[in-house]
Amino acid sequence: MSFRWGLSVLAITAVAVVVQSVLALLGGLGMVVNLFLFIVLSVPSAGGTAPLEATPSVVRFLGTFEPLHQIYVGVRSVLYFGAVWDAGLGRAVTAAAAALVLGLGAGLLGTLAYDRKGLARRHGTPATELPGTAGAA
Repeated sequence: MSFRWGLSVLAITAVAVVVQSVLALLGGLGMVVNLFLFIVLSVPSAGGTAPLEATPSVVRFLGTFEPLHQIYVGVRSVLYFGAVWDAGLGRAVTAAAAALVLGLGAGLLGTLAYDRKGLARRHGTPATELPGTAGAA
């Protein structure tokens, strides 16, 4: 039971940290990047619905680094192979830990560089009147 819980927590934390780092570095564009990285590209390359050997080579290449495939391999190891490290659990834990470290590093370095440039994280003040509508009420 602890392997399932630990793998789940590690995978969720790693993906969340990478998502937040991308958002911190790219702002609003980060939402689109995360959508493509974690949804559009991950689902076909996970290998859970169709084996990667039966998919195009581009999808197989994405499966080498996309997080959903690594999570799938780890969960498969826990559920069907008794959480054996060599049956995929080690690969999943290593990939999730690497993603966690890279996400923390990229987010920290990116936001430190952002702060050193003196850039402010604030939105503009909302306009009280739209142009051309003065006195229209």
